[in-house]
Amino acid sequence: MAEPLRPRAFISYRHAEHENVPDAARLNADHRLWVEQFCRELTQHGVDAIYDAQLREFFRPHTARDPQLVPFLAEVSTISCLVCHAFIPILTPSYIGRLGFADYQRQDSATQSFVFEEWQTGCFYANAGVMQFVPIVRAGDHELMAALPQLGVGPENGFDMRDPAHFQAQVGFIAERIMRAWDGGPALITLSLEEWVSRYIDWCRGNYPGCADQKVDDWQVDLLRPRLFIEAALGPK
Repeated sequence: MAEPLRPRAFISYRHAEHENVPDAARLNADHRLWVEQFCRELTQHGVDAIYDAQLREFFRPHTARDPQLVPFLAEVSTISCLVCHAFIPILTPSYIGRLGFADYQRQDSATQSFVFEEWQTGCFYANAGVMQFVPIVRAGDHELMAALPQLGVGPENGFDMRDPAHFQAQVGFIAERIMRAWDGGPALITLSLEEWVSRYIDWCRGNYPGCADQKVDDWQVDLLRPRLFIEAALGPK
C-alpha cells in the first residue's frame, strides 16, 4: 500500500459541549460547525484532518442506518488516532470536565466516556513519541488549563484559538508545526482510516460472539473492546 503523502491529525472534541443551558442545541451545532471549519482549513494547509465526518462515510457500507445514529461509531473513534501523526484535542470546559477536571479542579476520578478514551490513547502514544500532541484551547480559561500540569498544555505546544480574529493564522501555524515534525513516513498504523475501521469490525466479529450474528447497528457499545483490539494489533500498552 502506498504511504500517505500528507500527515494526518486526529481531532478529538466534545460533541455535546453545552448541556442544561438555554439554547443548548444551537450552541452545540455552532461548536460542531467550528470543528468542521477547522478540519477543512487544516486539510487545505496540507494536513489531513481525521474526525467523525470521515468515520461516518467509511462506516456507511457497514450499516443500513444513518451512521450518526449508530452508537458503535463513537467506539470506533477511540482507536482512530493510531493511523495519524498528530493528536489534536479541542479543549473546552466540558471536554476537560470529561477528563476529571471539572471547574478546572482535579477530581477524584473521571467518568468513563469516549472523550476520555480518545484522550488516554492519544496522550499515551504522544508520550511514547510516535505522534505529536497539539492541544487547542477553543473555549474556557486558557491560564487555568495551563495551570493543570496533568493536561500538558503549555506555550510550547498549545494554541489559544478563542479569538476568531486569529483563526486563520492559528490554523496555518498548527499545520506548519505538524508538517515540520513529520518525517514523511507513515503513522503508527500503516493503514488508511477506512482499512483500519474495517479491520476493527472484522476483529469484533471474530472475537465477540455477540457481534458475529448481529448487524453493526445493534452492537452494544463497549469501552474495553478498543483496548483489547489495540493490544492484539500492537501488543500490550
